Amino acid sequence: MDRLSDSELTVKIKDAIIRVLDLDLDHERLTDDISLYSSVVRMDSLTLLQLLVTLEREFNVEIDDEDVMNANLDNVGSLIAMIRQAVTGGGVASESGRTA
Repeated sequence: MDRLSDSELTVKIKDAIIRVLDLDLDHERLTDDISLYSSVVRMDSLTLLQLLVTLEREFNVEIDDEDVMNANLDNVGSLIAMIRQAVTGGGVASESGRTA
């Protein structure tokens, strides 16, 4: 995968959130400060898992459970920051970088 700019990565993550959660809005209206648990996003533990699996596949990364627990995921921006860190190699190992 070619390196994406921050804005391109943000759009791709927001598009995945909208698609997986079947939200009726576009990525411009899904602002970083919207709570993941609001009536707009309606995130719960099962949809978070679905979303993380989708993002791992789309960006070819592996997101460790510990990273999710430490991320303090409370709004769209915090989720984007965690995924950005995984994609850019900021502490979350990519699948190709894992050793057996």
